[in-house]
Amino acid sequence: MRAISGRSSTGRRPSARAPALATLVIAALIIGASWVTAAPAAQASPQAPTPSEPAGSPSPGRRLAKEPPQATVAGFPAAWSDLRIDAMARAWQPLWMAPRPGELGGPTVGLPWRTLVDFYDGRLAFERVFTAAEGLGPTYNDVSCVACHSHPAVGGGGRDMGQGITVHGPPWTGGDAMGLHKRAIPGHAKKQAAGKTARLRTPPLFGLGLLDTVPESARQALEDPQDTNGDGIRGVRASRSGDGVDKPARFGQKSNDWDLRTFLAGAMVDEMGVTNTIRREPRGDADAIADPEAPRHFVLRVDAFVRNLAPPARGPITADVRAGEAVFARLNCVGCHRPQLGPVRGAYTDLLIHDMGPALDSGLKDGVATGAQWRTAPLWGLRHRARYLHDERAPSVAVALAMHQGEAAKPAAAFHALAQADRRLLLAFLGSL
Repeated sequence: MRAISGRSSTGRRPSARAPALATLVIAALIIGASWVTAAPAAQASPQAPTPSEPAGSPSPGRRLAKEPPQATVAGFPAAWSDLRIDAMARAWQPLWMAPRPGELGGPTVGLPWRTLVDFYDGRLAFERVFTAAEGLGPTYNDVSCVACHSHPAVGGGGRDMGQGITVHGPPWTGGDAMGLHKRAIPGHAKKQAAGKTARLRTPPLFGLGLLDTVPESARQALEDPQDTNGDGIRGVRASRSGDGVDKPARFGQKSNDWDLRTFLAGAMVDEMGVTNTIRREPRGDADAIADPEAPRHFVLRVDAFVRNLAPPARGPITADVRAGEAVFARLNCVGCHRPQLGPVRGAYTDLLIHDMGPALDSGLKDGVATGAQWRTAPLWGLRHRARYLHDERAPSVAVALAMHQGEAAKPAAAFHALAQADRRLLLAFLGSL
């Protein structure tokens, strides 16, 4: 009735100034957004790439570029692109349902809003299910990233060893250890084991973006291959060759990839059989889909999610936890599990590889790492795990500590010699991580 009569419920005729004012406000917003986003790119303050990324690669805070490169746009199309309305529409449901910044499975606290949009949009890519018609396989472990990284939240580890990787050998060919995939697309046979197999847990991805920012100088300062300080620890940086370049490597349980983006791109190939151009060297497959099967932009979306996953928050820090941390330091567990590495606090890793002795020798060689050499596992998020070590054979932290030998023999022996009260304090500290 209001529209028909032209009168409001008070009996007064609506003022013509209200719709005119609303129109002006909307127009000003559009023009203002167009003016801001049409500004020359040179006026924006560029973000430097993270220390472990090659120069020129997109930083996590930037808006992800679509491929192929688009011509520079201005006006309302630029405003639309800059406001990320398309990505926000895709990301709305996961944004509404997903953990908030700082929560487990959520983004790091304090990210710019464009990076938050990239994060939640990247979560969609992380959860995307691939089919054989899109390049899945021909042999594979699962159909999406989240299928293996879902516990205790999206971006975590596998729920059980069924989500892990089985690797064949020996004899070794000198190349990468290839996964013994659990599944195959129709018309293809699953791979069969050849010789010894070694099981690997699916590791959580929380906080990996922060570890990608650690400068190589921080890791290099901790190397001690000759054990010059006599503590029994001889950590070294792993290295990897790819694209004709040999670089220090830090990602993967054997430190087999040099940066996070390459690590993620390699996992897409190794776990799903989805080829792409970002992996350290090209790899095709034997299915009917042309390689590369995933565009670069898809890998960048996954990278934006994982790179900005928040590290796990600490549990309550009680007096016992503080006392247990002092025991942890006294046993020289911090010789490998460093409380601070470069700008990153609380990861408790040195990102170096160490010989852990015969009890943890899987026989799995990868890159320069021998079967007994493993990269120091970050300890943040330890309280969210039910089993421990690379193959989850240890049902408790105490059992895992007992199996530390090789370079960790001295701290392990000191743990066994602890008084019961000190052991309880140490386990309280580890249970808070």
